[in-house]
Amino acid sequence: MDRERDQREAQRLTGLLHQEIKRQDVSIRSLEKKMDVGNSVYQKVLNGKITMTLGHLLQILDALELDWTEFFRTAYPAPPQTAEAPAAESDEFEQKVIGVLRRKGLLPEQ
Repeated sequence: MDRERDQREAQRLTGLLHQEIKRQDVSIRSLEKKMDVGNSVYQKVLNGKITMTLGHLLQILDALELDWTEFFRTAYPAPPQTAEAPAAESDEFEQKVIGVLRRKGLLPEQ
């Protein structure tokens, strides 16, 4: 397991969240109130003092009213389509994201 790689990726995703928070011009405190969590919990997550979990990320996305799939598409854009690459790759990616969320217990099984 490459912990440094994991940490860099968590920081990159945190950076995307910071961009969205700035774009929406909301405070982290207002997001915490919306999520009904204590003061500074997500401040610590977004500043790297607490390791961000997938649950934290999804709760913040919900508070920002962002679609999970769209966020992950932004975070992990598909390579440009070529004549050989079928358009179904986009659907395949969405199914992979949904599968991961279900395995983590964050989406109900069908």
